[in-house]
Amino acid sequence: VPRTMRVLTGPDVVSTVFNDVLAHLKRGETFYRYTSEKNLDEVNALLPKGYRERRDAKRLERLVISNTESGSRKRARLERFIKFLGSSQEPFDQNHIVLIYGPRIAFIDLTRHEGLILENAALAKFHRTIFRALYKRL
Repeated sequence: VPRTMRVLTGPDVVSTVFNDVLAHLKRGETFYRYTSEKNLDEVNALLPKGYRERRDAKRLERLVISNTESGSRKRARLERFIKFLGSSQEPFDQNHIVLIYGPRIAFIDLTRHEGLILENAALAKFHRTIFRALYKRL
């Protein structure tokens, strides 16, 4: 059972993680994303070249839990479903992204340009279960 951990630093963290998603998911699979970015335009600029086209070519679906500010700016798409988290008492604005895909979980700190990709099927299943439960309740 593969278990690996990659620690990432530098401005290419977002690109590396999203390329990893594309490399490890098969056509039609789903990934799960928590995103509390403070600046959607900045994050979009950090995505790898051709990311959206490659993602769409693989017909990857995604469920997203986002803050209202960023999530409401995203265009409606058939393969993306967004729910919102956060309030004035408990804002969802930590400037982080977490992706759950296949047997992997990736954590990105957008402020510090640090990340971690953890390959552990049991932990990924655990986090997928938590994501789905929260998603249903939002």
